[in-house]
Amino acid sequence: MRTWTELLQERLAANPVEAAAYLRVALAEADEDPQGLLLTVQHTVNARGGMDDLGFSLEERSELGSMLSRVVMTAA
Repeated sequence: MRTWTELLQERLAANPVEAAAYLRVALAEADEDPQGLLLTVQHTVNARGGMDDLGFSLEERSELGSMLSRVVMTAA
């Protein structure tokens, strides 16, 4: 039997539009759930090997980087 994480990663690997939407929701909710953003990035990178093909704008990439920096600095 496959785990929830395995099923999620299969879906993310197969569908870049869904992977991008998953990341955008996590980014929008990052202030309330910073650990959720980290898990979302981890799932996406593990499934897709990166995030370059998701069609993120420069602004979205910058926002994601900024939020990840804050989350990591807070966790340290």
